[in-house]
Amino acid sequence: MRGPRALLSAMLVLGSVPGFAQSTATSSAISAGTHIFVPITLTAPTTTLQFGDVFPGTASGTVVMNPLTNLRTVSGTGVSGGSINPVSCASLTVGGRRAASFSVALPSTATLTSTQSGTTPSLTVNSFTGATYIGSTWTALVSGSSTLPDSVGATIALRVGGTLTVPANTLDGDYNGTFQVTVTYN
Repeated sequence: MRGPRALLSAMLVLGSVPGFAQSTATSSAISAGTHIFVPITLTAPTTTLQFGDVFPGTASGTVVMNPLTNLRTVSGTGVSGGSINPVSCASLTVGGRRAASFSVALPSTATLTSTQSGTTPSLTVNSFTGATYIGSTWTALVSGSSTLPDSVGATIALRVGGTLTVPANTLDGDYNGTFQVTVTYN
């Protein structure tokens, strides 16, 4: 018969099992973090690439805008430059993460066309080059790369020049075009 004795035995056995209860809470500090990359920016030019006035000759020639000096060099048989209209390299500003290395991609060619009737169909600009203002001097882009200053809100000036080819006996007119400059973090 299972009576009170069996129940008492079962109660004694259950009562003798040790209990494990936590008396205090524990916690652990876990680290969290992120690295913020400020997007790289390229502002619209404050000056555009302007070769100025050019007088063509009887043979083809070139007009080179040098981004280190912001000066032009005219060469070719009879080709010369005038002084009425200004000359300038394109001047832009690169901004982004401080002390970041970046690359500048320049085009291989650009076309300048005229909408005036009776003009030469188009002129070609090639051999684009760039320079950045570091410290107190303009420095040529080496392999198309440079580094932003190590300061909050880092920016650096960028100038872009190129070579305009002027065919012999080019007809007069205003020739205009566009080209793309792209900057990316390395």
